[in-house]
Amino acid sequence: MVNISENGKHLPSPERVIMNGSVIALPTETLDSLHIRYAGYQVKDHYVDIRKISGVTAIYNTKTLELAIDIPPDWIPLQLVKIPDRWNSPYYAENVTPGFVFDYDIYDEHPRNSGYFSSWMNGRYFNHFGYVNLSGQYINLHQGGHGYSRFKRLNTSWVFNNRNSAQKLILGDIQTDSGNGFGGVYMGGIQLRRDYTLRPDIVTYPSLRLRGTASTPSSLDFFVKGYRSASSHVDPGAYVINNIPFINGDGTMTVVTTDANGRQVSSRIPYSIQTDMLRPGLSDFNFSVGALRYNYGWQDDQYKNIALSGSYRYGMTDRLTALSHIEGADGLKMLGGGFQFNMNSWGRLDATVTMSDAQYSRRGAREYLGYSKQFQRANINISHIRSSGGYRDLDSFDSDYGSALASDQIFASYALGASAGVLGAGFIYQRDDIGITHKIANLSYSTLVANLFSLSISYSKAFSEDRADNFMLGISLPFGGNTRIGVQNMQSNSNASTNVVSLTHNSGSDLGVDWDLNYSRERNADMGYRDMSATWKMPAFIASGGAYGYRDLTPWVGLQGSVVFMDKSVFFTKTVGNAFVKVDTYGVEGVPYYLDGALKGKTNNQGIGFISDVVPYEKNLVTIDPSYLPEDVNVTDVRKSFFVPENSGYSAKFSLQNLNDQVLLRLVPPRGVTLTSGSEIQDQHHHTVALLGNGDLVSMKRPRVTETYTLVSDGQKRCSFQLSAENKHGIEVATCAR
Repeated sequence: MVNISENGKHLPSPERVIMNGSVIALPTETLDSLHIRYAGYQVKDHYVDIRKISGVTAIYNTKTLELAIDIPPDWIPLQLVKIPDRWNSPYYAENVTPGFVFDYDIYDEHPRNSGYFSSWMNGRYFNHFGYVNLSGQYINLHQGGHGYSRFKRLNTSWVFNNRNSAQKLILGDIQTDSGNGFGGVYMGGIQLRRDYTLRPDIVTYPSLRLRGTASTPSSLDFFVKGYRSASSHVDPGAYVINNIPFINGDGTMTVVTTDANGRQVSSRIPYSIQTDMLRPGLSDFNFSVGALRYNYGWQDDQYKNIALSGSYRYGMTDRLTALSHIEGADGLKMLGGGFQFNMNSWGRLDATVTMSDAQYSRRGAREYLGYSKQFQRANINISHIRSSGGYRDLDSFDSDYGSALASDQIFASYALGASAGVLGAGFIYQRDDIGITHKIANLSYSTLVANLFSLSISYSKAFSEDRADNFMLGISLPFGGNTRIGVQNMQSNSNASTNVVSLTHNSGSDLGVDWDLNYSRERNADMGYRDMSATWKMPAFIASGGAYGYRDLTPWVGLQGSVVFMDKSVFFTKTVGNAFVKVDTYGVEGVPYYLDGALKGKTNNQGIGFISDVVPYEKNLVTIDPSYLPEDVNVTDVRKSFFVPENSGYSAKFSLQNLNDQVLLRLVPPRGVTLTSGSEIQDQHHHTVALLGNGDLVSMKRPRVTETYTLVSDGQKRCSFQLSAENKHGIEVATCAR
C-alpha cells in the first residue's frame, strides 16, 4: 500500500502498487479512478506498468514513501467549481412575531388668515402568513371663515408571500408592472407576481463564467480595482466556474492563479454583469386583474372598467432575456414583446414593440429602444420612444388623448480625472399628440477645487418657441464642522438673474439637529425669498419646523415617526424599515445590544430594546454584552440569529436567570424509595420545571408563593414535596412524601 499524488493532488487513502526494479504497476480500477488512459498497453493480472504509458511520469520518493504521478491535464474531466457566495444568504425559515405598525407624517402651516393641516397615516398588521396594509390622508383647510376637511383612503392591500416558489399574491389596491417602455396603472383587484427578493439564496442574473486548465492544485483570486472580491480552489485539470458573484468595477477583472509551487500567473478579463436580466432557464412574471382606479388620491377617486395586465420574462441565454406584455379591457387589446441583450463590452440594448387596438381610436403601435454602457470613466444612457397617433394602453384607452408621440433622451457623464471633476451632458426631445415639440440640451461640470470648495457650472438651452438660455454657477465651501455655505447665481437670456445664498448644517448622525437657511433674490425685486428650516432627529420621532415667504413669513411644523405594537410592548421610533427586531432581556436594564457587531443601544428600565431597521430575508445576528449584567444574573445565550421577512418584526428573547431566585434542594425520599437521577420535577400544572441530579440534589426556581411539586420517574409519581417562597441560604432540605 503506497500513498499516491496525481499532478500534486494527494489521494485520500493508500493504493496497491507493485514496484519491481523499473516497473511501477497499478491496478486497472486505480488507473480508471486516476483517469489514466491505458488502452493498448499490456495488462497482466489486472495490473499495468504506468511507466510504459506515453505522457505519464511516475517517481517514487523513498523519504516520504509517496508515489508522485503526473499526467496530461486534459486527461482529467472538466470540473465545475462553485465559489462560496458571500452576496446571497442561504435559505432560512422565517422568524415572525405578530404585531402592528402605525406610521404617521403630520404637517401644519399657517399663512396669514388661513391654515393648512394634513396627516398621512399608514397601519400594517403582520404575522406568519403575510401582512395587511391600510393607508390614508386627512386634510383640513380653512381661509377667511370658510373651511374644508376630508379623510381619503389611499391604499388597502393584503399581501401573501410564498417563499418556496418566490411568489407574491396581493389582494386590494395594486400597481401594474412598468418599465421597458410599458406604463403602469393603479387598479383594485388581484396581483400575482414573481418576487426573487423573497429568495436571496437564488442568483437570478447571468453570472460571470471563467474557463481554464490547472496542471497542479491551484488557488484563484479575483481582484476588482485592487481589492479581492472572491477566491476559489481548483484541482488539476480543466475547470469552469459559472457563478463568479456580482462585482462592481470598471469592467475589468484581474485573476491571479497560484499553483502548488507558489508560482503566480496574472490575467485580465473584461466583464459585463446585468443584475436585472435573468440567467438561462429562469423566468419571472407579473399578472394583475381588477378595476382601474381613476384620480388616485383625489376626492373623486373611483374604480371602474375591468382590466387585466401581464408581463412575462424568460432567460434565454447568458446574454439574452426575452419579455412579453399584454393589457386588455372593454375597448382595448394590447400586445407587446421584446428583449434585453447584453452585448458585453459593447453595452446593453433593450427593445420592445407594442401594438394596440382601442375602441376610441384606430390601431396603433409603439417602439422602444434603450441603450446603456458603463466605461471605466464614463457612462452613457440613451432611450428612444415612438408612438403612432392611435396607440393606446390602459392609461389612455378611454381618453381622446394619447401619450407622447415621440420621446428621445441622451445622458452622458465623463470623469476627467482624480481631481479634474466630472463633465455631464444631456438632451431631451419630446413631441405630444397635438404637435407641440420640446427640445432641451444641458451641459454641466462639477469639481472639488484644491480640496477646499466645490464648484458647479451648468448651461441649458431650450430649442422650443421661447428659446430660453439658462446659466448657473454655484460654489459651496465648508464653514466649520458639518456646516457649509453656498453661493449660486442663475442667469437667463431674458436678463432675469437670481442670486441664492444658503447655509446648511448636517449633524452627521442618525440623531441630532439639522438646519438650513436660504435666501434668494431676483434682479430688480423689492424683496427676497427666505426659507429656513430645522429638523430634530430623536429616537422616538422626527420633529421639524421653519418658515418661508417674501415679506410675510409662513410658519410650519412637522412631526413624523412610527409606533410599533409587538409582543405586549409598545415602541416609539423615528422610522421603521422593512423589518425590525425587539430585544428582550426579561427586565434587566442597561444591557448593550448589537446588530451584526454594530452597537444599537441599551435596554430600557423594562429590559426592552428596539432595532428599527434590519435587512429582510437575510440572516441577522443580535448579541448582548454579558459584562453589563448584574452579578446575580446568569445568561445562557448571548447570541440570537433570525431571518425576518419584509414588513414584519421579531422578538429576540434572551434567557436571563436571577441567581437569587434559584434554590438548591436535597430531597429526602420516603422510606424504602430510591430516587433516580434524571427524574422530572413537575409543578401543579404537570409542567416539568427541573430534573433531579446526583446525590438527590435539584436546582430550581423559587416560587413566589408556597407550592407543591411532584417527582415523576418513568411516568410514575414517586413522591411530593413543598417549597416555600422564603429565601434561605445554603442547601435546603425537603422531605418528599408519598
